[in-house]
Amino acid sequence: MSNQPFSFYNPFLREIMQPLSFLPDRPCSAQARESALLFDVISATPGVTDIQVLSDMDEPVGYIPAETVAQAASRALRECFAFYESVLQTVDDSLTIVNAQGIVVNWNKQAEAMYHIPREDILHHHITRHFKKDAVMLLKSIHDGSSVVRHYNQPRPGTHVLVNTSPVLLDGQIIGGLSAEKDISDVVRLHDRLSSTTAHLHNLENELYNEQQEDPFYKIKGRSAAITQAIQLTRKVARTDATLLITGESGVGKELFAEAVHRASLRADGPFVALNCGAIPAALFESELFGYEKGAFTGAIHEGKKRENRRGRRRNPIP
Repeated sequence: MSNQPFSFYNPFLREIMQPLSFLPDRPCSAQARESALLFDVISATPGVTDIQVLSDMDEPVGYIPAETVAQAASRALRECFAFYESVLQTVDDSLTIVNAQGIVVNWNKQAEAMYHIPREDILHHHITRHFKKDAVMLLKSIHDGSSVVRHYNQPRPGTHVLVNTSPVLLDGQIIGGLSAEKDISDVVRLHDRLSSTTAHLHNLENELYNEQQEDPFYKIKGRSAAITQAIQLTRKVARTDATLLITGESGVGKELFAEAVHRASLRADGPFVALNCGAIPAALFESELFGYEKGAFTGAIHEGKKRENRRGRRRNPIP
């Protein structure tokens, strides 16, 4: 029984017992060994008044009168209240304690700050005096004995909390309930702002993407002077029928520029056919461009890439 909530002051019987000469003629209300803890004996034997103390051989060695038991109980109770009040005022969470009828019996300073309700305005009043009944999760705990862990709740407009509730039990009976609430209102407001900003940013990105889609050169991301100059030049060339040769090392974006020129040209409605000449064997180069003998290869394009390109945009034939 050493886990009972009397551990703040819980002496061994041998520490507070009196000599056997004080033992009354009548039987004591309880017997226990001198190595037992006082409140373990009291918890195991409700209604105990005085105690006969026995040795490990079960021989009488002392006596604890009712006055000593009462003094010990009073000291333990005062120590429990001292620790109880210190815990209430030390934790960061808002703590609310109600009795079995829902009357507020304690309200810490964090609760005062969170809800702007002074202790004197809520103590000894029903919890629903300041909160709507369906917003007080503590009432469920004192009604059905259930507990709540880290449950989101909005007890008042503009106040958002994570709440933990538990019933308080004595001898299996619910005598009250305890609620601990962590204020997350700032977090919720920041989340709402973040969600709104993210949605706005997404809309801006879509608008920017649509604008870029209208620009033939949107795939070219460079902003250096050389890239800018090259884009300006190709924009001018793209509107003409001049033959254009783009040179550069592998990977510098020649095909991106070629596609941009096509998209900016009068032939933009036709297909853009990209052909990697470096990947075509020399023996097949001519056939790839100008066509194969029919049936020479499975899946062969009879007319070749040049004729295919022309067929794809008859309205704007390549000269």
